[in-house]
Amino acid sequence: MLSLVFLAVPIVISDLRYRRIPNIYLILLFDCAGIERVIFGVQSWPVLALATAIAVIVVFLLEVGMGDAKLFIVLALGLNFSTLSQFMLLLACIFLTASMQILTTCIFIAKFPRSIAMAPAIIFGTTLYLAARERFPLPEYVYALVNSW
Repeated sequence: MLSLVFLAVPIVISDLRYRRIPNIYLILLFDCAGIERVIFGVQSWPVLALATAIAVIVVFLLEVGMGDAKLFIVLALGLNFSTLSQFMLLLACIFLTASMQILTTCIFIAKFPRSIAMAPAIIFGTTLYLAARERFPLPEYVYALVNSW
């Protein structure tokens, strides 16, 4: 996942500017994630197959770009989910960040966007997922935050 940190900024800039994600970034991410999966193995093949199926369905039904779908599949391969609940949490984080991106676009442009660049939502959603997944259980974090005042 260290490769994602270094490639996140070029991917986001490219998707925001040109609405395309160059394959060279996806190939580099896939190589790093693939090597890691060959060495350490895949924890759950059904979850990885579900991620691939969702990416393909989203491309055909919601007309999301192929680069965004490939980025999502590579992230699912790199994150190596062991349970379905972890994968659903990632989907919720991506949905939340995409909703926030649409909301901020509506506020700043004063009209509803016809399309958005999904790479920022995917990358920021993944960052949100990685920040919130196992370090602090959310109820304990909220309790500490509320009681710190």
